[in-house]
Amino acid sequence: MQDSKNLEPMQKEESSNMSRLDSLLRAILGVTILVLMYLGYIGPVGWFGAVSLMMGLVSWCPLYFILGVSTCSKKNEDS
Repeated sequence: MQDSKNLEPMQKEESSNMSRLDSLLRAILGVTILVLMYLGYIGPVGWFGAVSLMMGLVSWCPLYFILGVSTCSKKNEDS
């Protein structure tokens, strides 16, 4: 039998590549863009606000992943 620890989902810290500030700013930007689109100030391109909002909520950016970038602070694992 397999060890059940291998079947557990990844922790948020292991799967995110954005800091809390980065996530918060993207979520705020996404909501703002969606509201502006709803009010008619910007056109259908405002749906990119939904993408920004989702990236902010899940704290993961595909472009950061492709480029190997992370804004998360690294914990000192030597201690």
